[in-house]
Amino acid sequence: MYRAREKESGRDVFRRHIGLPGEQHQLAGELICWKCQARVGPVRKGTRQGTETPAHYRLWQRMKHDLGCPLDPTATIEHIAHGSHGLATVDEQGILRLNLPEKLTDIPPLHLGGDAVPDDVVTSTTTTVNPLLPPAVNSAVQIARFLQLHDFDDDIVKRFKVQTHQGQLIGWPQFCYGPARITYATLYKRRRAHEVLSHPVAVFGTIVHIRHDKKERRPYAVLAVNVPAGDEVFHVTLRSMYPPLIEPLSVGMHVLAVGAWDHFDGGFTPALRMFAEEHWQIAYWTTDETTGAVSDPACPRPLTAQDRTRLHDKRQHDLRPTRATKLAKGNEVTPQPHAPATPKSDSSSMRKRPAVPAAPRDTPGGDRSTRADDIARPPRPRRTGHRTITAAG
Repeated sequence: MYRAREKESGRDVFRRHIGLPGEQHQLAGELICWKCQARVGPVRKGTRQGTETPAHYRLWQRMKHDLGCPLDPTATIEHIAHGSHGLATVDEQGILRLNLPEKLTDIPPLHLGGDAVPDDVVTSTTTTVNPLLPPAVNSAVQIARFLQLHDFDDDIVKRFKVQTHQGQLIGWPQFCYGPARITYATLYKRRRAHEVLSHPVAVFGTIVHIRHDKKERRPYAVLAVNVPAGDEVFHVTLRSMYPPLIEPLSVGMHVLAVGAWDHFDGGFTPALRMFAEEHWQIAYWTTDETTGAVSDPACPRPLTAQDRTRLHDKRQHDLRPTRATKLAKGNEVTPQPHAPATPKSDSSSMRKRPAVPAAPRDTPGGDRSTRADDIARPPRPRRTGHRTITAAG
């Protein structure tokens, strides 16, 4: 239990008052259940079956809760059976048996024994979370939340059984795996070996990460990372092709997911994963870190036919290559094998160039328009016979 009371002072104490190993207890006097007078004791934080367990309180040996205490397994078992729509029964030893229908969404017909109930008699009814969970899933959620309050104590777990629709009676750990990592490894090995399961499988855990696919950016929840299984490790992930089924989840939430859990070995790290198709496959709740109080369970909003069509079309659109991508691919140049080396030639040298005029001849009377030094030079005398004639300027 996450909470207790000091008998003499009546002070409520919680997990934080227990302290860590080596610390002095912040508790005084005898401790009792916070709902009845049954004596309890503190249990420090530790590790059990490879999984860290938070500090908690538990009944002393051979102690029982008072009659009517909501933490009393007997009272809780009767309450769950009463709200199961006939899917759960309690035997003489006080063990609850949850009968799974062939389809988890099936609701058994209501059978009234004896005479009909008079109009002036009010009967007790039990509702499930909104949106509604099927009775079988709702009962499984109630069991998981109750076991969580008792830290999945072995003696409490043994009081819950599951009967498949084929009539096979199995223990709760054979139907619901977690939160102990060793139970995740058991299911992982069964799925890796392609063992055929004759009944639905539930997995309980607390979300440690919310991540997104690299390609389609769909969110998915991670319940455990690097779980050892022989000579390898794996992750436990909860996924869906429909993002609205995962979007309500966040880190720290407790989740019970029912469906076809399978082994996946196509990534960097193998995974035990489930793809949710319906809202009722995922139930979640939270625990107050200060008081340890557990919230009522909830589940994602149901998907309509329009939702499925819209999300399917969006996914197809996101996966379709864009026009720019297609053009880029179409303009790609296929590399050609290297040809034998040839002498390099300048293609521009093959073009016809305009003829370059010949330079003027270097004669004394050359083109004066191009010889600036001749412009300022006085005219040279011209000889005729023995007389020298000077030309007028």
